[in-house]
Amino acid sequence: NGFKLGLKCGHSHTKPIQIGANIIGGSDVAHGEFPWQVILNYDFDGQKTDNCGATIINENWVLTAAHCVKDMPEANKYNIRLNVYNRTTRDSTELNVKAKKLIVHEHYNRTIKVNDIALIKLSETLDFNGKHKAVEPICLPNPSTKLADKCVATGIGLNEQGLQPQKLQKVNEPLRDDKVCADIYDIYNSDVDLCGGSGQKGGVCTGDSGGPLQCLATDGLWYQLGITSYGGTCGEVPDVFVKVLSFIHWIEKIVTYN
Repeated sequence: NGFKLGLKCGHSHTKPIQIGANIIGGSDVAHGEFPWQVILNYDFDGQKTDNCGATIINENWVLTAAHCVKDMPEANKYNIRLNVYNRTTRDSTELNVKAKKLIVHEHYNRTIKVNDIALIKLSETLDFNGKHKAVEPICLPNPSTKLADKCVATGIGLNEQGLQPQKLQKVNEPLRDDKVCADIYDIYNSDVDLCGGSGQKGGVCTGDSGGPLQCLATDGLWYQLGITSYGGTCGEVPDVFVKVLSFIHWIEKIVTYN
């Protein structure tokens, strides 16, 4: 739990709002419901844009998708938005931290979308008992993590109207057999990918990339099983996530030696 660092992780800080069906077919997240979700905001020559999601995995690092950061390699242009409730109004509870270092998986391949994982080191250490107590890391899985039957994707991607929502959205994304995604996507790789979502008017969309597919475990904590990577027509086919379990050793290595 808390990724071998003894950190408290995976606790929702509020009672959830009942989930609706880009998120497509999603519903608003309650403030503090998924306190590890962050938004990556990048400064494009003075134009600050929310371009992807990410998750807090410990006091110094956030986890995201490689394709979110590969073309925007300047760490000092990132603002990591924590405890975001309303994306556009930036209320007083929001916390902001700068990025210090970006590390993209050395074998990331954009063409076949493999190893689509990256880590961002924060410029300051988060204090989960003090200044940053509104946020908390998500737990990372191990082979013995026993899941309850509930997985949810969260993000600020486009909704059914093709608009970016003001509030963080959530949608149920049940895990699916690898074959379901392998039949849809030629590049699907079950060693490093996870298949999720019903594809029935609900799923992730443009802008949700890098955010988590989080699943409730039988211990009552939330674990990050996937990172939103790619999909087909939003909400109409299952989505593909990076299989976090396949990269635990990579994450540990980066976090330990950087």
